[in-house]
Amino acid sequence: MAPLSASPQGIKREPPPGSPLPEQDTPVKRQATEASRVGTQTPSFPWKTCGNAEGVERLRIKEYAVKVAQKHCAKLKKELSFSIFEGQADAVVLGQRMLEQWMREDDDLRRTHENFQILVGVQGPTGAGKSSFLGSLLQHREMLPSGQDGAATATVGKVSWNHDNTPGREFRARITFRPIEDIAQSLEVLLKSIKRSVVLEETVVTEVEDIEEKENDIAIAEETIGYELPGVKAVWGLSRERLEETLSARTEDESYSDIVQTILNSNKIVLSFLRDRVLCYETVNRFRLRRAVRPFLDSTPYLHNDGSQFAVWPLVQDVHMYVKSDILKSGMTLVDLPGCSDSVARRAEVTKAFAHQLDVRLVVSPIARASDEEKSQELMQSGFDEAQMKLSGKDDGRGFGIIMTMTDAINVDNYLRFTPSLKYDPKVIANLDKLKKLQGEETDVKLRIEDTNLAMRNAQAQKAEAMDDYMTIMEQRDSQKVDERKASDELLEKLRNESINSKLYFEEAQSSLKQLEARVAEIFRERADVKGQLHHASVQVRNFIVKKKIQEKYTEQRSKVPGADTSSPPPPVPIFGVSTNAYWNLIRDAPLQGFATLESTGYPAVKKWLLEATMSKREKHLDAILGRYQKLMNLMRIYSKESSENEESGLTRSSFEAVLEKTHRKFTTTIGMEISLAGAKIQLLNPLKNRDETVKAFGSEAVRIATRWTRKFPNKRNNNTKIACSTYKAIVKRHGRTYASKTKNCPKITYNWLEELGTPMLQLMGKDWDRDMNKELLKIKDPIMEAFKKIWVNYVEELEQVISTELPALEDTFGGILTMVSNAEHVCESQVRQVLEWLSKETSSVGFDLVDYLEEELEQTFDGAFAIAGTGAHARRCDHIVQKFKRSGEDLCHPVLNRLAENLEAKKKRIPGKLRRIAQSAVEDVQQQISFFINNLIENYETDEVSQAKKLELQANIRAHVAEWEKGWKQREGQAEELLGSTSDIPVVVGEAKSEEDDEETEETDGLVGDFGTVDQIMGGFFG
Repeated sequence: MAPLSASPQGIKREPPPGSPLPEQDTPVKRQATEASRVGTQTPSFPWKTCGNAEGVERLRIKEYAVKVAQKHCAKLKKELSFSIFEGQADAVVLGQRMLEQWMREDDDLRRTHENFQILVGVQGPTGAGKSSFLGSLLQHREMLPSGQDGAATATVGKVSWNHDNTPGREFRARITFRPIEDIAQSLEVLLKSIKRSVVLEETVVTEVEDIEEKENDIAIAEETIGYELPGVKAVWGLSRERLEETLSARTEDESYSDIVQTILNSNKIVLSFLRDRVLCYETVNRFRLRRAVRPFLDSTPYLHNDGSQFAVWPLVQDVHMYVKSDILKSGMTLVDLPGCSDSVARRAEVTKAFAHQLDVRLVVSPIARASDEEKSQELMQSGFDEAQMKLSGKDDGRGFGIIMTMTDAINVDNYLRFTPSLKYDPKVIANLDKLKKLQGEETDVKLRIEDTNLAMRNAQAQKAEAMDDYMTIMEQRDSQKVDERKASDELLEKLRNESINSKLYFEEAQSSLKQLEARVAEIFRERADVKGQLHHASVQVRNFIVKKKIQEKYTEQRSKVPGADTSSPPPPVPIFGVSTNAYWNLIRDAPLQGFATLESTGYPAVKKWLLEATMSKREKHLDAILGRYQKLMNLMRIYSKESSENEESGLTRSSFEAVLEKTHRKFTTTIGMEISLAGAKIQLLNPLKNRDETVKAFGSEAVRIATRWTRKFPNKRNNNTKIACSTYKAIVKRHGRTYASKTKNCPKITYNWLEELGTPMLQLMGKDWDRDMNKELLKIKDPIMEAFKKIWVNYVEELEQVISTELPALEDTFGGILTMVSNAEHVCESQVRQVLEWLSKETSSVGFDLVDYLEEELEQTFDGAFAIAGTGAHARRCDHIVQKFKRSGEDLCHPVLNRLAENLEAKKKRIPGKLRRIAQSAVEDVQQQISFFINNLIENYETDEVSQAKKLELQANIRAHVAEWEKGWKQREGQAEELLGSTSDIPVVVGEAKSEEDDEETEETDGLVGDFGTVDQIMGGFFG
């Protein structure tokens, strides 16, 4: 590289304002001293070298390192804030702008860490025990409402770790309300639907071409009313009759919007909620928090401060609580969703919309209904949901699980009698025989106790009688003659002997009674132990049987997926049986029969699996955070580095930066270009390359699916019950989108034609999509990082060369700074991984994109079908839709796949730009470190001794903090816990919790029967 015109001898320091110019240039030869190298060697830390440690141990090390970094950054920030705002030092000498930027980066980093969430949510039928299950995971019972009368959870409830340690803010909540425009639109839709229904009802029959069509239109209007009215009634107390009166009294000048505004203005509390959008609450204990947020989570009305009573769930978007709970430490956010079979359509819709945002989705169902209950099966075996999980890479045993609740609700006697695995098991038989023997022995011992008690009573009676006779003789003794006294003495002796014998007999009987009673107590203990074993065996066998049934159904369904690999079985679905009732009884030291340990309740296994399922995402987050914290450490090390007495030169900041500017600019471009080229394989990923196979399969499958839409249960091949005409038309009006049909004495049926239509396409694409956009995509990180490391070495070497050529006096000192820029590799790797994961996540929405595109392609078909009227309209409407697929099923598929491909390409094309920004960010980080170096080297004005003294004091304090920070990072958790005063952020799998005096949820369920092997095989030799 050609030398620049500037040289160390010709570069001047920029003096502070008002200072005299130096008389002449003073050549200075800069010598590297021991002081100039202090703090420039980057030490090795356990969090960077623990790659071979076991997963949980790695997380402990990294969580601890983050805590250490946060602690010392807080101390450093306090030092910097004092110096900047109260130290009265010169801003340039101090490097105020750089320090303020450092503090902003620390604030941003802390927020990023605290806002990190791994969403773990529960779905399931209403009353399945979802909220109670989450409450047990949290070890805060009833933190989330669990309903005894109908659905309790009415809105999305989230619970995260509370990072705020401010007194009075130990428990926090943030309630977010729906936009007021959304509420107003819902009100207007309701009013228009009521008006349409009234008009249709008043229409004379002769004016309608087809009575059936009139009824269909009324049904559609009523469906909308049924969807919106419950919320309006809950909040404003407005009945349908009241709204009809309002509409009938409407003047020509009064619009629907005017009526809506009147309704909104009628409740000032509601209006303030909607205008503020967010309501925050802070308190000191969980009980106050629970009382405060319940009105916003619960579906029942509450009395508000002004005396008015109304429910607020229709207004709420979500409730986010922040508490201290062990399971939340690692970044998990537990999400409670309304029941999927909730009687209120809006609440059920909230669940479906939010479910696919979850990192881990848990389906919760009572064990007695888990393998057969319709809603649970829909969630467990939804073809669309399963295909979507495959596309998003969550079909790996970590993104989906099944929770079987209420395992304690079991009729043990019936289960033992009718379950072959238990009925014929030798050890179960032996325990039952032992139980019978104990019962027989108990009866015998109790009879002996009765006999002994009788004997004791007789002995006491004899003793009392003898005593009475004795006293009578003694009273007569003084008046008796000698002969009479002699006879009395003999009688008294006899009575005395009888009394002694009675006493001895009584004592023997009493001793025998104690032994018999002790044996009864022992029999009770033995019987309780045997019953506990039998109860435990029944629970575990039932858990095994139901798990096996669910796994078999799941495996069978997976084997039928188009393109499925049948050479090996799919990975098993994680399934856990839990008993909330037993869990809390154990916490209270009052265990239920058959649940003697926490492990038997199932909760430790669930917690362990959740930790494992979320570990990868958490560790990647920690890696990114720690890389950025190391950058902050390096900046402070550079800023506070001690200068030698010889470190004087004629340099200025602008001249120093000019020397390196060309190299920075060159490598910003070069690094960006090289890593973009290394990532070019991304553009070659084509999960739609087998589209011809998809098109062909869709053509025939679409006709079958559309034909089944005329059935009430389109997914049940053996059920040909016709769908109601009004339901069919209502779905057509919605363009095949989600529609929930509910009739009297019949469970709600949810239809989604577009998802049914798109499922075969997703299933065919799923294997290729998962391979390309999840597995292969993330592998491309390696060549990108190889290219980065290679070009980064060249970048550092050229920086050294430029300094050696242009500023040789600074070569050694500057070389020490460059040893710290190797941390850029760690930061860059995290950023590249995040970019690739962003692309994977962005493209995983293909299922929902597909549904949108299908709707757009079929819009005219649905509108045409809806417009059909007159006699036989329903049959003609059905035929109109089916014929569309018969004529052009494959033609429909091509434009949909084209749009999916275009959308995919558009997202892939954003990657090179993101990679170039990573390169730019890496170079900017180097420039920032050099900027701190320049401040340390140059911006010290000898004319401003006060500022110099302040800065030297600050640098000394910073060096002390950095040294403590490095010391903390070199230690592992447990070696210096006093540094933090707190424990690891890794949840404890098994632990105690404080007992809470809340009512428990209990629901009766029936037993299950079946023959699935011996009890030993199922329980691993429990009776051994």
